[in-house]
Amino acid sequence: MLRLAALTVVLSLSLPCSAAVERQRVAAADLVAAAQAMLTTKANDDHVAANFALVGHLDDLQLAEPGKLNVRVGNFKGPWLRPRVGVPVQVFADDRPVSSVTVWFSVAAPAQAMVYDANYVHGTLDSQLQVKVGAIDLARTHGQSLASLDAVAGQRLRHAVDAGQAALADDFEKVPTVQAQQPIRIETTSGVVHLSIAGRALNDGEIGQTIAVLPANASQPVRARVMSNQVVIIEN
Repeated sequence: MLRLAALTVVLSLSLPCSAAVERQRVAAADLVAAAQAMLTTKANDDHVAANFALVGHLDDLQLAEPGKLNVRVGNFKGPWLRPRVGVPVQVFADDRPVSSVTVWFSVAAPAQAMVYDANYVHGTLDSQLQVKVGAIDLARTHGQSLASLDAVAGQRLRHAVDAGQAALADDFEKVPTVQAQQPIRIETTSGVVHLSIAGRALNDGEIGQTIAVLPANASQPVRARVMSNQVVIIEN
């Protein structure tokens, strides 16, 4: 009797399970196509001509899930126009999410825009700059491109720029009342005596601010208050 029971258990374990679910394959090409279609739509909506190249290798998915599988693009966070972007792709079995993967692309968006024709240092005035039309990559350009320097007339560079770099509105800032390393007039009063000498500003400054200045023929800087364009006063 015990031998018969043991035989029954062995036979039952060897029989195929009718509830087993066959694995279904989701092709990597389908995952990539869904992600790229979403990026293409975003590029078309923004009127940007962009190219997308898959980064790395993506394997097919093998899923033991019941139901009809379908691929959907997940919620996309952040800007799409950047050098490298990851697109979340989800796999659903009927309406159940069963798997997800991030598909990575390198992005290039060639365009023509105003670029600097040489390297320029921080503080260069707009009138001292030269620009021309050149090739840029919008995926690597962050900010509003300038159609001409007229939009930043009277301003200066807020940081150094390189030749061939896109000219952007964010590259510029208002010229301060007193500019560092520029000649200034230093005034001072002692009783009824008023003196005015030449010097050099060591810092930028706006009206009312106190900055360091170096009087002509002096070896040590002094503090002075900004009065007007390139004019400061040493107060007792």
